[in-house]
Amino acid sequence: MKNFGEFYHPEEITDRIEDIVGYEPQKTFLDDFFRAVNSIATVGSLELPFSISLSALLIGPPGTGKTTLAKAFAQRHNIPIFLVYADSLIGSILGKTLNNIRDVLSAAHGFARAKTPIIVFFDELDAIASERSSVYEVGEIKRAVVTLLQRMDSILGSKDPIAFLGATNHQHLLDSAVWRRFCYHIAFPFPDRPMRTGIIRSFVGQIQKAGSIIMQTTDAQIEALGSDEISGGFTGADIKRGFQIAILKALKDRILDDEILSQSIQSAGGTQTHIDNEARMSGRSGTDSGTGPPAVLENRQTLKPKRII
Repeated sequence: MKNFGEFYHPEEITDRIEDIVGYEPQKTFLDDFFRAVNSIATVGSLELPFSISLSALLIGPPGTGKTTLAKAFAQRHNIPIFLVYADSLIGSILGKTLNNIRDVLSAAHGFARAKTPIIVFFDELDAIASERSSVYEVGEIKRAVVTLLQRMDSILGSKDPIAFLGATNHQHLLDSAVWRRFCYHIAFPFPDRPMRTGIIRSFVGQIQKAGSIIMQTTDAQIEALGSDEISGGFTGADIKRGFQIAILKALKDRILDDEILSQSIQSAGGTQTHIDNEARMSGRSGTDSGTGPPAVLENRQTLKPKRII
């Protein structure tokens, strides 16, 4: 499995849920999801009108914490997580991509057959699950979508303790069948002003706790940095990058003041700007900003089981 990604045992994961600010509805869902993986044997023995599908799609711009939260919950619930880099499954030889998908899923399923729970997390899922009707996709990728979905159906039907998570920053590229196979759709939008302010306050607190650099930042300045004028369209990762720039500047005098922090965060730039530029260049401006599920889902709200947070 390590040929196609990273395998984390729970004790190897350093991410903690308590360190991630905001996204409380998403955290609640993931907590339920991971809890169900550990109790799949119990759930399978219950008489229920509907089966529980352990597959969820995490959608939203890069840097909003999709992968980090998944790893943090794997650590909390003591479940190994296999982070698959979807683009690594694509082979240059005809048929290699399909074999890679089969091999990696068979390996993960073998792990679960030993009754050891496992999470398979497909990062950048659109790399192997893009829309088959697209004129830009070659036959190999179209067959890869079919192979992926068929193997997922087979594995999920086995009732072994295995679950699938998929993450994408380009939900508009995903094949419509992929939306149906992933039972739950969880949106990770850009942080709003209170969340951005909370993230900034958390980073300031971490620096103060470390004690190596003296923070000279006021509460009023923290509130100002969280405003739409300064950090609107920023993700948590963007803000963290701004703090990294600020720390680099502050190393000389070991003092980080309001001016340094403000300039550094603004110089980091927000992901929203890059997404908007990409949308304009690709002709999708105004149709998809990467902040939530695509418009096609609006006509599918009655299909069950689906859940959009």
